[in-house]
Amino acid sequence: MSDHLAVVGTDTGVGKTVVTAALTKRLREEDRDTRAVKPCQTGHPPDDDAGVVREACGEEAAARCGRYLEPPLAPAVAAEETGEELRYESILDACESALSECEQGLVEGIGGLRVPLADDREVIDLVADLDVPALVVARSGLGTLNHTALTVEALRRRAVPVTGVVVNGYEGATTAERTNPAVLREMTDCPVTTVPAVDGDGAAAVAKTISKKLDPAVLPAASGGERGRRTCRVSPDRPARSASTPAPTGRRSRTRGSRARTRRSDTAGDRRPSRPRGPIRR
Repeated sequence: MSDHLAVVGTDTGVGKTVVTAALTKRLREEDRDTRAVKPCQTGHPPDDDAGVVREACGEEAAARCGRYLEPPLAPAVAAEETGEELRYESILDACESALSECEQGLVEGIGGLRVPLADDREVIDLVADLDVPALVVARSGLGTLNHTALTVEALRRRAVPVTGVVVNGYEGATTAERTNPAVLREMTDCPVTTVPAVDGDGAAAVAKTISKKLDPAVLPAASGGERGRRTCRVSPDRPARSASTPAPTGRRSRTRGSRARTRRSDTAGDRRPSRPRGPIRR
């Protein structure tokens, strides 16, 4: 399994950035060559997720962002609104380049898995094409069971291993919050860890607090190590993750040392259903 990891969310604003910052800071403090990678940042300025990671770690090299767009929308929509060219292959290549330059890369997602990136590709396509496992960040309150289970299922259908679920902003103030972690373990067969809502002075303080709460089971292992290697079990009635499962059209098939590409146009009649156009928030 890859030493790299994608930090994906069930939605926008669930805490992917603070979890990514906490992981990056913790791993770098263990003298591991770790870097956070943001494929594309929208809403910039003021939003700058890579900047939050750099601030948390106190190092410029701790994070990289491939592209900045001003409108606070999905990347594909933001680029269309501003008339800027945004190509999926460029996003993918930039991520692969950044990952190749470090021992362990943490690729932070953009919104949820179905957020449009470019060229009719979405965040889930990027995660699958990078061929990395994923850590799912979810909200703690009412509604998270459905969102989290659907996110894990979508990743499994694309043969993406899931290292676990982080329930962010956990306070245990309601019955839903108190019961959700156990129910999510049962629904997803994944390790589930909770991290609290943190009001700190600066990104570094927040990241340090959250990093202490993270279960080692969800952390990526050092090269050749075992930590973080555990992934979600799959029940017989859930979509299996198998090396023999064909990748959906649009995912680039890979062979060692080469990057053979398959495109949606290669298969006649293989089209995703059209989606209504309009503002799509990250």
